[in-house]
Amino acid sequence: LARFDGSQTFTLASLHKTASGWFAGESMLAEAISHALDAGDAEHAAGLIDLAAMKMVERSEIITLLGWIARIPEAAIAHRIPTRIAQAWALTLCLRPQARALLDELQKQVGQIENASQRAAMKSELAGIETIFLAVYEDRLDAAVDHGNAFLAKPRDENSFVTRAVRNAAAYCEYNRGEHQRVHDLLRPAQIHAQRSEQLFPTAYRTVVTGMTYRAQGQLGEA
Repeated sequence: LARFDGSQTFTLASLHKTASGWFAGESMLAEAISHALDAGDAEHAAGLIDLAAMKMVERSEIITLLGWIARIPEAAIAHRIPTRIAQAWALTLCLRPQARALLDELQKQVGQIENASQRAAMKSELAGIETIFLAVYEDRLDAAVDHGNAFLAKPRDENSFVTRAVRNAAAYCEYNRGEHQRVHDLLRPAQIHAQRSEQLFPTAYRTVVTGMTYRAQGQLGEA
């Protein structure tokens, strides 16, 4: 930009838009989203965030994600359920009270999805977020345990972020209820699968809850 002599017809917005397209083509979504936002192209930015949002939650980049979403008009993401579910995760994990209203709204929105398998998958994820919300925001331990047990009673992918987060939240509640053996029972499946594909937030949370439980049991070496 410093070398422009005034004869160029480029605008700053057009340069950001071009840069966004180039980075998107190179699968560098963070850079692509940043340039799309700087270009003022809300729809393009929202589409890119749709692709990146849940991966950002899994990498604990939730503050960045919430910052991006805050820069986009609500109308541009209102219909983008994957982004809104990721937003619900981020708000819940950050202990933001806005998570409650968003979860309630998403329940209605997901309930209107015509594809049965897609609707079931999204309802399942919302059930997972609800468990975490009950546990870490509302501190309703009994309700969170019941919710978590109902979630885990069905066959689950133990490598998924959702399943690991629910196990962690339920284990946290059981720790606070003094059910130490139940903590180990809940976390063992995640520990078995940990070496296959690990995720920062579930790993850190699981390690903390496990360590606290060992300490409460007097097993200081393990703690």
